[in-house]
Amino acid sequence: MVLNWAGGEKNFSGKGFDLSAQTLSGLDLSGIDLSEANLRETELIGTNLSGADLSQANLFSANLKGANLQRAKLNEAYLRSAILEYADLSGATLLRANLRGAFMDQAILFRVDMEGANLKGADLRGVNFRESYLKETSLEGAKMEGAVLRGALLIRANLTASDVMTFQLERARTLEGTILPNGEVHE
Repeated sequence: MVLNWAGGEKNFSGKGFDLSAQTLSGLDLSGIDLSEANLRETELIGTNLSGADLSQANLFSANLKGANLQRAKLNEAYLRSAILEYADLSGATLLRANLRGAFMDQAILFRVDMEGANLKGADLRGVNFRESYLKETSLEGAKMEGAVLRGALLIRANLTASDVMTFQLERARTLEGTILPNGEVHE
């Protein structure tokens, strides 16, 4: 069915499908509804998922390296230990998404809404968070060397034990109520 979608037949929903451990790399799945789908350990390298609905999907240890996730809905998605290296999530929504331990090196998260997302221990080196909304986002222990926070809104976010540097934080639009790496709360 997913292959039919990729082939141009766009009249079905993949909601709740079990596509775990499948290889779907390089396919055009733009606009597909895979909400609540099981994509655990699925290969999605370079896949076009722009505008797709992956809300509440299980993407545990999925490989989304270089995937196009622009404007995708990943609300409450389970992306623990997922690989999102070089993925483009510009304009995506990841409300309350679990990205704990995700590998997101060099990913583009321009104007992304990550309110309530869990990024504890994630590898966020070189990630572009420019103009993103990070309200109540957990970034505890995250690796953030080279991450771009220019214009980002960090509101009551938690950066405890992350390696984000002062010069990176100074580029954010706001740090209102954010817990800094040293445990102090920014006023």
